[in-house]
Amino acid sequence: MKVLTVIGARPQFIKAAVVSNALHHRNLEEFLVHTGQHYDFEMSKIFFKELKLNKPKYYLNISKMNHLEMVGQMIIKLERVINKEKPDFILVYGDTNSTLAGAISASKKNNKLYIITKGSSGSLILHKGIEYVSEAIPTEVTSLNGAGDTFLGAFIGCYLETKDIQYSSNVANYFSYVSVQQNNACLKFASLHNTKNAAKAAFL
Repeated sequence: MKVLTVIGARPQFIKAAVVSNALHHRNLEEFLVHTGQHYDFEMSKIFFKELKLNKPKYYLNISKMNHLEMVGQMIIKLERVINKEKPDFILVYGDTNSTLAGAISASKKNNKLYIITKGSSGSLILHKGIEYVSEAIPTEVTSLNGAGDTFLGAFIGCYLETKDIQYSSNVANYFSYVSVQQNNACLKFASLHNTKNAAKAAFL
């Protein structure tokens, strides 16, 4: 199975590092398309090196335009890549110009599309036209740093184990709920173990 991942902004590189590693361990073929939205490519290369991300197969070099021009050029170039590579599905992150261009391109070419993002109003995963909603869990927030990445890592780990989207989303939502109560987004092992058990108990 071939996966086309669209990235262009630095936060997307961080999220892609987690997902790309999971895809690799599942023996899925992934190639990256860097739109160039964050136009300092030398800085981008530092992220790729530090996060051990594979070098993008395509660099679209689209930047320093207004939003409409940027998205339009991205769509044109992404469609060429899709026609050439014929991916099984397209993966995008967040809510940037690169995300929008990837989503529109996937829709126009009738490709499966997966969007990974995280906000403050709970979680919504859309798959094959079906919405999987996990409501936000009220708590006192100490720091939002890392909440999205915590959700993503927990969701992938749980989904690979159970293949249940709704259950995986609920568990991941619980992990984010615990994460935002801490100053350090990286959960310690004992805390991680306890969180996993508590989440499973809550949603089994």
